[in-house]
Amino acid sequence: AIASTFVGKLSDHVGRKRVILLLSIASVVGSIVKYFTKKNFWGFCIAHFIFGFFLGNLPVAMAYVGDIFTSRIEKQNELGTLVAYYVLGASGGGIIAVLMGKYGLFMPLLAG
Repeated sequence: AIASTFVGKLSDHVGRKRVILLLSIASVVGSIVKYFTKKNFWGFCIAHFIFGFFLGNLPVAMAYVGDIFTSRIEKQNELGTLVAYYVLGASGGGIIAVLMGKYGLFMPLLAG
């Protein structure tokens, strides 16, 4: 939520595609760093905290959908699809974590 305010202004100046690409790369790097800090609790917490500053993809993607679709119906359909996939991914990660719990807390990081 904090990142959204800064990322939104940045996407207005630099462009939505560039910001989405930058945040996607930061997400990949953040996930890799979190994986390598998995054995150190405080290291993992710090990595997760820093990684949280780069989680502004959804508001930028919603603005991008609003920019490229002209019809109100198209915008509603595409925004609904975007949010549905976002929620599916967010809840799917929790479900995977529960299902893989017997293998260890950090095993879901291997799945993505």
